[in-house]
Amino acid sequence: MNIKLTVYLTAVLALAVVAVIFIINPRHKAEEQLQSKQVFRIHHPGPARAVTLKNGNGDFSLIRNAQGKWMIAAPVATRADQTVVTALLTAMTTLRYQTMIGAGALSAFGLSPASITATVAFPDETAYRLQIGAEAPLGKNYYAVASDGTRGIFTVTSWLRSQLDDTLFQLRDKAPVSLSQEEITAIGFTSSAKPVYTLQRKDGVWYITKPSLNRVRPSVINGMVFQLANLRATNILDGVSDLSGMGLEKPSEVISIVLMDGKHDTITIGKNADPSHAYAMVKGKQPVYVINADFVAAMKRNVSEMVDTRLMSQDSFAVSSVTVVRDGKTVLLTKKSNNTWEKDGAPFTGSGAVNDLVGELSSMKAVRFTAPQSPFGKAAITFTVSGSVQPAVTTIAISPVIAGTAYARTSIDPRRAVIAPGDVRKLEADVQKIFQ
Repeated sequence: MNIKLTVYLTAVLALAVVAVIFIINPRHKAEEQLQSKQVFRIHHPGPARAVTLKNGNGDFSLIRNAQGKWMIAAPVATRADQTVVTALLTAMTTLRYQTMIGAGALSAFGLSPASITATVAFPDETAYRLQIGAEAPLGKNYYAVASDGTRGIFTVTSWLRSQLDDTLFQLRDKAPVSLSQEEITAIGFTSSAKPVYTLQRKDGVWYITKPSLNRVRPSVINGMVFQLANLRATNILDGVSDLSGMGLEKPSEVISIVLMDGKHDTITIGKNADPSHAYAMVKGKQPVYVINADFVAAMKRNVSEMVDTRLMSQDSFAVSSVTVVRDGKTVLLTKKSNNTWEKDGAPFTGSGAVNDLVGELSSMKAVRFTAPQSPFGKAAITFTVSGSVQPAVTTIAISPVIAGTAYARTSIDPRRAVIAPGDVRKLEADVQKIFQ
């Protein structure tokens, strides 16, 4: 092949590739255009350390503490809403303008003075400031200028302006207490200065310790700890001097919370702010919180409705395996799907009997409980149930039916359970099918 022709064709092909990438390819042009419209070119090794915001709602100063959490320093010292501040930072640091206006008198665009000024500062003392002025006549955009960024006057979206037009309430943490469901280890409730109940978690099981020992129904305690961990104020009142007018000088209800690290929080409930909300405070903190009355109703429970009399806390759908011991023989049942079980590692045709057994074990209730030292004798059948819900493993030992009475020992309750003879016979029938 002619060498000159080869070189010529190669050059033409290279030019064609360049044309596709840089001229024809609209995606490349779009990306280049977006980059050219970026307001701030921020390149820092560490995260932002401070944010100041001035808008029609006030002047706000936020700092990042040593733990990396955002705090409001002014006008009040309090925790910031981490999600809101992160969104604000993202909006600032990734900001792209809509239209470039160029030079002009700032006052003509509502920028002297500006209606909103936001500044983000970094550890090296570099700061990036954005000022937003009047609304542009078309497109629901606003005029803006930046320091340490794009020169001249440009427009930004109304969405960005709304991001920077937060109130103190929007910026601050709305949770009266900062905790997670997993951290809560004890809950106490007092109403009209009288103790109603004390609950405590041990080895994944929640117990009523006062007024008397009982286990708490999982659905009840799960709802309570969810309410505590997700409690959010609908309004926060600073500088309240007359607590008696809100019923907080002598609160009607007091909720005590103990966490895994030993930390204590106490929430006091006052009068209703309106039919759907109540006043509340946290001991040692100044603000008055307005909270949903549903929270108070969730915590103000009748003790008798909280008691769990079942032999195990796991529901049937959460059970993954059952070990059955009878007459010195052991069988391991392992769930493979909702209706399929293996017996000692091999497919089992009697999965229906296993489902019946698991259903009966998970729903079986004690007729009553007796003292731990109550007579029991040798267990006729022992079940070790494993699952995905705490406690992960529960052991249940069933006594023979003697003189019309049967007992059960369970690893989640120190007491002996008196159980109905008919329930024992159902278990025995299912076990018989499994051992065949």
